[in-house]
Amino acid sequence: MEEVDGIILILSCQKHKLTRLKEFGPKYKYYDKWKVIIVIGDLFLHSNYKLIDNIMYIKCEDSYLHLLKKLALSIKYIKNCFNIKEGILRCGDDLIFNDAVLINFLKSKKYDFYGKSS
Repeated sequence: MEEVDGIILILSCQKHKLTRLKEFGPKYKYYDKWKVIIVIGDLFLHSNYKLIDNIMYIKCEDSYLHLLKKLALSIKYIKNCFNIKEGILRCGDDLIFNDAVLINFLKSKKYDFYGKSS
């Protein structure tokens, strides 16, 4: 089991694998000992999940309607594959990564929840 400080979890789908992820996605597979994992659903997978490099395929529907199911399953299977020290940072596939700001955040003290309400 690989030990990491954290996981940067990017939920995506087959449709955006060659578009959004290539255009907006992260430049690196690791950011300061935080591993980037891209999650894609595949209902016809022969096992519950398959981790290839930094892409995790999960046996579930690959649609926006089933996003919460994909998130819950991805967290379950990521915890099987990695010993995570600090946590999981969940992102969408349309996020533009600002590498300098992200690395500063990853090095800073973490809290249980981050959010903003307008």
